[in-house]
Amino acid sequence: MKIKFLPLALFALLGNSGPALAQQVVNGAVPTPHSATGITSGVTMTGQGGGGSLLVGTVGGPQTDIFTNNSAGAAVTSSLLRAVSTDTSSQSNIVFNSSSSVYGAMGVTQPGGPFLLNVNGGWPAGYFVPA
Repeated sequence: MKIKFLPLALFALLGNSGPALAQQVVNGAVPTPHSATGITSGVTMTGQGGGGSLLVGTVGGPQTDIFTNNSAGAAVTSSLLRAVSTDTSSQSNIVFNSSSSVYGAMGVTQPGGPFLLNVNGGWPAGYFVPA
């Protein structure tokens, strides 16, 4: 009888399939707090209907990052990956209430699409540094 061993990397990949690799889903026009899933795997915004918002962090709270799985040594590992995506242009909003690092793109820039409606930095007021 032969015994075959799967390489450790393949075993880890198979063992981590399912929701653990899925992004946080923000569905509908209700403001939704950023979750642990969004911190590690990013966010997908769907069915916003003109008012859906992703709320990142709390005012005066600790740093809350988005899509840390796409980082190494505080640098984005793939600029092609979306940290925050949306299914419809000009419907989704992001409000940053604390400092944050976003490891990947947010929406798509014009003339592509779909793109976000608003990205606001709530703390400190209006401070936003695009990549």
